[in-house]
Amino acid sequence: MLYKSYLIIISSLLLISCLSTKIQSVKIKEKQYVVISDKENLEWYFGKKMEMFDISSNQLENVEIILRKIINSEKLRPFENYKFQYVCIGLDAKIIFIQAICNDSNFLESKDDKGNLLWEKELSIIADGGNCYWAVKINLNDKSYFDLNINTSS
Repeated sequence: MLYKSYLIIISSLLLISCLSTKIQSVKIKEKQYVVISDKENLEWYFGKKMEMFDISSNQLENVEIILRKIINSEKLRPFENYKFQYVCIGLDAKIIFIQAICNDSNFLESKDDKGNLLWEKELSIIADGGNCYWAVKINLNDKSYFDLNINTSS
């Protein structure tokens, strides 16, 4: 009887040990996109007031599918090598303006005077840089894209 008790305790400890090891090895995916919604900043950037909408998880999935198609067809860096800024514009026509910034860009490390990462708060204006920086508009109504602009190298 004592042997069974020891066996149960040892088995339980081994199981707990294995579970805790598995939990520690799980990695959280790095933040790859932000939705920019600062209307004042966007009005300055676009030169006019913009109506905005909240993007759904289904719409986010559609955006990723379209971005991956663009990346493949234009032979850009792999999807995972970019961070994306989304601006959700419009009410009837749902358009997402997207800026892509490669992960090794110094811009991703830039902070404002409060220590906030700039890429998470405001749209970037970057000249040159080649395919490290590009922008596109995606129409969520018909799942098309337009105004693809890939920066050139100086």
